[in-house]
Amino acid sequence: MIPPRIQYAIEQKCLYLKLEGQFRCSSTSALEPFVSAVFKDTAVETAVIDLVHALFLDSTTLGILASIAIKLRARSPQKPLIVTGNEDITVLLASMGFEQYFVLVDETAIGSVPAYCGINLGRQAPAEMSHTALEAHQHLAEMNANNREIFKDVIELLQDDIDE
Repeated sequence: MIPPRIQYAIEQKCLYLKLEGQFRCSSTSALEPFVSAVFKDTAVETAVIDLVHALFLDSTTLGILASIAIKLRARSPQKPLIVTGNEDITVLLASMGFEQYFVLVDETAIGSVPAYCGINLGRQAPAEMSHTALEAHQHLAEMNANNREIFKDVIELLQDDIDE
């Protein structure tokens, strides 16, 4: 398994985010607080998400990425970009309706990017991870009716787990 790595930069109201490796709920848990802080503390209006070296994205990771587009819609009519280099990732994104919220491009379509900083992938407590997973799946469900149907049971289970 290739360890996950997340890097970012913010320049000219654009969030640049780069995900490399395999992402599961436990490795993505640091991403949600980071995204929330960016939208609270900066005036970003668009994003470029580089998934060229992403090998696996679980539904929690997808939901966090969806939250970026949903938050950006309130700030700008411009759709953010997702740069892919992996056919499986591109198919996954399309199957979840990401083309409604993002412009999907291949790695040849992106020019230069600013220097990246790393995000510490420390682990959240189990209760925090449950909240992150719930919110992420709610964002996926918000994207379209198909996702609402696919994730309704997952959302219900996560909510029950949190309520207990």
